[in-house]
Amino acid sequence: MVRRAYVWSHHIYAKKKKREIPELAKKLSLTGFCSTGKPGFIIVEGSEADVKRFLLTIKRWPWQRLIVRVQEDSDQRAFSSFDMTGAGGGEKNDLRKVRERMEEAGVGANFDAVAGIESRS
Repeated sequence: MVRRAYVWSHHIYAKKKKREIPELAKKLSLTGFCSTGKPGFIIVEGSEADVKRFLLTIKRWPWQRLIVRVQEDSDQRAFSSFDMTGAGGGEKNDLRKVRERMEEAGVGANFDAVAGIESRS
């Protein structure tokens, strides 16, 4: 069983976070991606214990706002590696690219929930 967590952040600009997020993901054998800029997105997947350890670690870092928006279990991983993407320092994140990345991995149905977009039904 694979645990997947979808995290939203007000922004991810800090060089230290951009360096430490992929280092921590690699150390814990997590796959997924981090999209930097404003807002920032982190999707990680792996064992339940390792995802929990990742989330507990990053929650201790200083953030303007950081929310774990969705967690789910799956039979298989959607990502084969952990990648860093997104905008440069101080720039807005391209939400279309984040959505496309999630759709390519087969987890696009969670985009609205992760981005904080309410459905209008």
